[in-house]
Amino acid sequence: MKALGKESGPSAAFYAHVLVAAALATAAFMLATAADLGALGPLVIAEAFYLAAFAVLVEVGLAGRAALVAATRAISRRANAKSEA
Repeated sequence: MKALGKESGPSAAFYAHVLVAAALATAAFMLATAADLGALGPLVIAEAFYLAAFAVLVEVGLAGRAALVAATRAISRRANAKSEA
């Protein structure tokens, strides 16, 4: 039986990691093919760098969220331990 409020399947963090992998793969492809575009090459290279920066920002956000959740759980455990003692 499922717990109330718990969904089965991948979490939102999983989808965020998939988004990051897709963004980095797209940026790598854009960088690899920019030389074939002639005068538009520098524009495509700039867009690829922006896409890679977006992927890094998403990963930093995920790491920050994980750290915040871990800190909140530690504080909660400490508070519960004090109240039980």
